[in-house]
Order: sequence, then C-alpha cells, then structure tokens
Amino acid sequence: PPYVAVPVLAVAVWFLVTRGSYQRVEKVLLVLSMFAVTYVALAFLVRPDWGLVLRRTLVPAIQFDTQYMLAVLATVGTTITPWAAVYMQASIVDKGVTMRSFRNARLDVMFGAAVGNVVSAFIIISTAATLFAQGIQVESAEEAALALAPVAGRLAETLFGVGLLGASLLAASVLPLATTYAVCEVFGWERGIDHKPQDAPVFFGLYTGLIIVSALIVLIPGLRLFVLMWVSQVANALLLPVVLVLMLKLANASDLMGEWKNRRWMNGVVIALTVLVSAATVVLVVGL
Repeated sequence: PPYVAVPVLAVAVWFLVTRGSYQRVEKVLLVLSMFAVTYVALAFLVRPDWGLVLRRTLVPAIQFDTQYMLAVLATVGTTITPWAAVYMQASIVDKGVTMRSFRNARLDVMFGAAVGNVVSAFIIISTAATLFAQGIQVESAEEAALALAPVAGRLAETLFGVGLLGASLLAASVLPLATTYAVCEVFGWERGIDHKPQDAPVFFGLYTGLIIVSALIVLIPGLRLFVLMWVSQVANALLLPVVLVLMLKLANASDLMGEWKNRRWMNGVVIALTVLVSAATVVLVVGL
C-alpha cells in the first residue's frame, strides 16, 4: 500500500544520501540504474515487429496536433532535462574530478546518456507493441504494468514493475539532490554528500525538506500522478532552450574554459536542438 511503501522508501532514500559518502551513494545509484536492463528483456519478450520498429525509427510518423506535440516535448523534457545538467556538473565537483581524470568522466557521461536513450527506446517499443497495439490507454504506471499481464504474460508485468521501481528510487534520490545542489551553489552555501550534516546544515536540511514534501504530495488522495509527471516533463522541455543558450554561452567562454572550450560541431548540435525544441513549443502554443 502506498501509505506504507512511500514513507518507508522515502526514509531509505534520505538515509542513503544523508548518511553515506559520495562513493557509496554512487554505487547504490548505479545498481538501481541496472534495473533498467529489465526493459530490454521485456522488449524481446513481447516480440514486436522489428521491421516496423526500424522503419519508424528512421522515418517517424510526425503529427502536428497538440497531443502529439505534448508527447514530443515530454519525451525531450525527460531525456535532456535542465535539472540533469545542473546535477551533472555538481556531481563532477562533488566526486572530486580533476582535469587529469576529466576525459574519463566525459566518456562516462556519454556512455550513460547513450545507454539511457537505448533503454528509453526499448520502453517505447515494449509499450507500443502491447498497450498501443491493443488500444489500451493507461492513466498511471501501475495500470501500464497490470495491463501488460493479459497481453504479454505475468513475466512482462513483473519485468515492467521491477524496472519501474528501480527508476523511481533512482529519480527519488537524484532529483531532490539536483535541486539542493543548485540552490546551495546560487547562495554560496556549503554543499556535498561527503560533508557532515553539521558542516552543511542548509544542504542536508533542504534535501530532507524536499524528500518530505515530495512524499506528502505523492500521497494526496486522488492526485493523478501520471498527469503530474507529464506536465513536469513538458515544463522541462519549455525551459530547455533557455538553459541550453546559457550553457552554450558558458561553454564558449575562452577565459573560463580555456582549451576545453566548445568545438564548433558541438555548438551546431546544441543550436539545432534548441531550434527544434523551440519550434515544437511554438507549434504547441499555436495549437492550444
């Protein structure tokens, strides 16, 4: 029951971050991220039409209606998130990465981003080949897991649930941490998981407050969590162009970055992405 599970898991997440070292927290989060492998197994279990998957990957069926554009924005907002950019740079500092080990850190980030997108693709493939193909609409992640059982069997339901649990605990740990990092950096307060609570009281106090507030919101009776997640990811996408422009400005500052200044091809990728997200936003606003 959520009134038991949510408080217990909230305390577990809080205890992990506030009572552990950065290395320990990182190892636990990496283990949680491995739960996403279940979605890859699920995609092969439901046996989709791989030919159709390949065709739609190369030539997507784009629709210029509000619902489709919301889905596009939500997908972008949950993949290239403003909070992830903040968390990434903060965690690099917290981890103690130096220029000597920066190349490995960058490869780590690139590999993680690639794997994350592959996993996302397999989630889309799995649900498209089962729920969408059967015309099943869901209003919550729980409904999605339960709906898979009669279509693809109990194993599919279990795999989806396990992957969802791992992803949820990972997000519950990282998102409040990203906000805490950002706020503390803006005001110049002590921050970092390796600090003791008495040495960084605002950092740990803010993180604790975010965990408590989040748990209470989740437990509001009748709250449509699926819609809440959807809206938050769309908001991420709407904020993304602003964040990308500011990041681009920082990444091209010679006095700040030195030899690590952005390359031209990377600037081109970021500019193209900014234009794409901005165009989708305009189409959405016009459609509404």
